[in-house]
Amino acid sequence: MDNKIFLFLISLFLFLMIFNITVVEGKAQCIKTYQNVGILGKSEFGIGEKISFTVDVTKNVGDNSNIGVIARLLENNVEITGTRVNTITDSIGKAIINMDYSHPRSGQITIDVIVGDPNGKNFKTQKVISIKKTLVVKLNCPPPHFVNRKVICTWKTEDAETGAVIITQPKISVLQGIEPLDYYPTATSIEFTPTIISSINVKLTAEKEGYISGEETANIYPQQTTTSINFLLDNKDISTYSTGINKGTYQLSLSVDESGVPSNVQIISAKMRTPSSQEVNLIFNKQGNSWIATYNLEQAGQTYKLFGDVIFTDISKPNEPFEYSLTTSQSKTEDWWSLYMPYIIGGIIGLVLLIIFIVVIIVVRKRK
Repeated sequence: MDNKIFLFLISLFLFLMIFNITVVEGKAQCIKTYQNVGILGKSEFGIGEKISFTVDVTKNVGDNSNIGVIARLLENNVEITGTRVNTITDSIGKAIINMDYSHPRSGQITIDVIVGDPNGKNFKTQKVISIKKTLVVKLNCPPPHFVNRKVICTWKTEDAETGAVIITQPKISVLQGIEPLDYYPTATSIEFTPTIISSINVKLTAEKEGYISGEETANIYPQQTTTSINFLLDNKDISTYSTGINKGTYQLSLSVDESGVPSNVQIISAKMRTPSSQEVNLIFNKQGNSWIATYNLEQAGQTYKLFGDVIFTDISKPNEPFEYSLTTSQSKTEDWWSLYMPYIIGGIIGLVLLIIFIVVIIVVRKRK
């Protein structure tokens, strides 16, 4: 009987020892295990879209912060180069993963996440995501853009993977500030005319079954047009006559534009002020986009002034004044005469004095 009691006690002791070890080890394992690891975020991404998601970690015991997280992308169970991210959870057990990667083709890839110490106890989970065919909208609104001048934006929609043109009718929005602006669409373009200086937002959204929609925006900043007058003398810029203009008859040409676009001009009222301050009326006739007149610069070495106003068809637009100085050069004959005149006069005076001197000498000798 004593032996049976002894054996019972021994068995009970061993049982308690084994039970104790199991409990202790169980506690140790609880510290290193996790109730849940979730991959939160979209299940579908477009081609060219950066992939992002959130890892949500909940531990059995202890704080959920500062837990190591390794995330990567797999294609056909092979890690995609450059997608591995090492980070830690924040104070509430979350790690936001923003990968600098977008998949270039449609199909499926896998988000692979390891939580904890990779060399010790860890938790691994995966999520399959789809890369869907995607529409790309290419919108082009070439500058310059001006108030009261038509703006034309062209667009096309392509398959992001193949580059093939996809026929769609996009949703169009044109806002100047917060106000809708009237626009006129065609199959591949839109037209509109800003009437004030204020930024314009153009947005196109393309949709098609089987594709992730594409969107593109353009911001336009229309400016006020500026009026410029171009003056030509015999079809040459006035600045080319740097040494002066030879006297003679010339064609005077004036052209007017509004920031590169020919202006609607009603008439050009112009006069020529001569070196004697006489003002002569000039008649300019329209030829194409230019206004033409002729005038004879008769005097060399003098300055003439062409002046007047451009009068526009739009009577609300103020006249644009202009003035140009035309200085004629000295003629070659006049240049020679002005250069040698002092010597000629000096020579003549010297010759006269010499003759007088000779005559005086002859008269004196005859008297002797």
